[in-house]
Amino acid sequence: MKFLIAGVVFLSAAAFATQPISPEAGDALDALHALDSATEVGVNLRDYSTRVIDAKLKVDRYLRDAPAGDKLADSVRLIMKAHVTASKAWAANLPGGDPGASLQSADDAAKRL
Repeated sequence: MKFLIAGVVFLSAAAFATQPISPEAGDALDALHALDSATEVGVNLRDYSTRVIDAKLKVDRYLRDAPAGDKLADSVRLIMKAHVTASKAWAANLPGGDPGASLQSADDAAKRL
């Protein structure tokens, strides 16, 4: 069985904002941008997982008070869910679950499956 670890593409959720954003929304967007930057230059599973946890704290803080149906909040929620899913999939599909493995070594491992 082959597993594919796909990169998560950060969509500019700020484009959906129809009004000025709250400080919490700004913090959440900054955290998602930081995740995007880390994945562009390369990151190992341990660092990615830590960054996902840090971002999720900020995203959850923002989403807690976001109004229902808010397009920005919906986009942020979807992007965060994709990062959490990617982190779990990466960890689950590495032989031995080596948290120090890089994305490149994960790709190599997937080819051997």
